[in-house]
Order: sequence, then C-alpha cells, then structure tokens
Amino acid sequence: MAYPFDVATFNLINFSQKMPDLTDSTPKTVELPVMNEDGSITTRQVQNLGMMKSSLQDILESAADSNTYKFYVDQASGADTNPGTSDAPFKTIEKAISMFKPYTNINLNIIGDYTVDTGGVHKYYDLKNVSVSLNLYGTFKVPYIVVNDKNILSAQFNLHQSTLSIGLRDTNNSKLLIGTEGDDNSLTYDGGYFAGFVISNTPAFNIFSINVINNTDNNTMLELGTSAGLFFNSADSAVTLTFCCAVTGSESIIGDNAWLIKNSRKLFLTVAYNNLDWKDTSGNALTLKDIIIGLTTDANGVPLNYMVTPTNALD
Repeated sequence: MAYPFDVATFNLINFSQKMPDLTDSTPKTVELPVMNEDGSITTRQVQNLGMMKSSLQDILESAADSNTYKFYVDQASGADTNPGTSDAPFKTIEKAISMFKPYTNINLNIIGDYTVDTGGVHKYYDLKNVSVSLNLYGTFKVPYIVVNDKNILSAQFNLHQSTLSIGLRDTNNSKLLIGTEGDDNSLTYDGGYFAGFVISNTPAFNIFSINVINNTDNNTMLELGTSAGLFFNSADSAVTLTFCCAVTGSESIIGDNAWLIKNSRKLFLTVAYNNLDWKDTSGNALTLKDIIIGLTTDANGVPLNYMVTPTNALD
C-alpha cells in the first residue's frame, strides 16, 4: 500500500516535484508522488483531478441558493401547470404561495397587471416563516367583495413570523390599488380587520415594507379606496413599515376613512427619501399623521412605542 506521507513518523514528505495547477476545476489526469512501504518514491496517475474542487463549488453554490427561490406569475399568459419560471410563469399567486417552503427567501415576481379574483370568496395568502419580496411590474389590484352584507377586501396577506416587502419595479406602470373597485356603495365597509391588505396575526416580529424604485414624477404608486387599509395588526407584534421613494412627486391617494396602519402597539416607521405626496381623493394634502390611526397612546394622546426615521419626517 502506498502513502503520501512517511508512515514511520507520520510527517508529510517534502516532494521536490511541482504539484499540478489546480486553480481551475477542469478534470485532468496528473502524476502525484507517493512513498511506498519500502521507502521508495514513485509516482501514480490520478484521474479526474479537479472534479473534487468542482463538486465542492457546486455544493457551496447550491447551499447559497438553497434558501432563495424565484417564482414568476403572469395572469394574462401564465398557467398554474407551469413550473413558475420566467419563461413559463404561474397564472395565480395562490399557486406560487403553495410552493413556498418555511425558512426560505422568496422572490415573487408579478409580470404585468394583476387583479386578485377570488370568485367572491375571501382568501388569505398565508406567509409562514418566510421572507417574501413581492415585485410588481404592473398595476396590482385588490378589489372589494361583498361578504355578510359588507364590503371587504377579496384577499389578504397574513404574516406569521414573516417579512413582506413590496417593490414597485416598473418606473411607469407599477401601482398598488387596494379597495378602489368592486365595492357596493349601498353597503357598509368593514373598515377593520377584513379591510387590511396585510395583517399581522402572530405575537412575533413581522416586517412589512413598500419600496418604490425610480418611480416616474407625478405617478400614483399607492391608492387606498374608501375605508380600505394597508396594514392591520391583530396581535401585539412589533412592525416595521417602510416607504422608500427616490423621485419627487410620486403620489399616494387615500380615500375616505382609509388608513395605513391600525391597531398597532409597536410601530417603527421609516420614511426614506421623503418624496411621496399623500393626498385625499380631492387632491388635498395629507400628512402621515392623518392616516396612521389606532396606535396605543398615553393619557395625553401621544402614541407609545413610536419611532420615526428620519426624525422630522412626519412634521
């Protein structure tokens, strides 16, 4: 039996022969020096050297990607029998969510316009122990439906120890429209739990954020209909709500009795690049203070557990 070391002293032998270049992973056949049991030095051919490095690279790259998944949804041309790739997208968000695995990062890309259609049945998009980036490349609509003689949103994202970041990626066409159509004016609006687009339902840290990338001037990026809401916190959880807009003049339209956040005991609000113009449906200017309601307050009406960055963003 041959050993690449001195069996008597178990010390590595200093060979004068230059080792082959293994800086690339191309399989190759090389000769390596070995010591025989009688002390003589010979060489032996080793085939496919370099494959080990290649395999290790594959393992490391696989491990890096193993917790990140990309899915694509195209309501116009996709099919839920597709694999959900960019070339063969799903048709519905429900199908994509059914593919999510716990403790993973998800890039969910909505190609083109998408209108949530639940057939008049309220649905939850449950996100459990995942971190989801919802990337919108068109207008995303969540209409009202009628349930028990009330207008409620057709579907909600329900966070269970998860994060949801919504990115408006198309500089001209990306919009998020919540409760702006489908309502019956003869009925009352729920205005609470069932009117929130995103809800936090577990007493744990959940994160919800909206990011606007290079949005076009004077473009409406967010619109909330009558009594519709963006985030409803049904548990005693800490929530971070981030609005990021890089271009001055992007608008958010807030309807009558609409709201951004309700029922939150702990809120960390970050307004980065404070270029959003908040307006009511008549075009009157609003401040974020006008539309963040339901915060726990002290005896003087001052919100508790309330942090704003930058400090004067709401003044």
